[in-house]
Amino acid sequence: MTGKKSEIRKIRFLLEKIDSIIESRLIGFSDPEMDEVAEILDYEQNENRTLFELNQ
Repeated sequence: MTGKKSEIRKIRFLLEKIDSIIESRLIGFSDPEMDEVAEILDYEQNENRTLFELNQ
């Protein structure tokens, strides 16, 4: 049972860390990495293509 609690604590710590990173990026405290910018642009282009196809 102690092993499971330890694993849950580790997972919770990682999730809180990820949450704080996302929050700081959304607020604008830190600039996005180049690979993140590329992913965002790719997502936006795909979203626009999908919307265009739906409207045709």
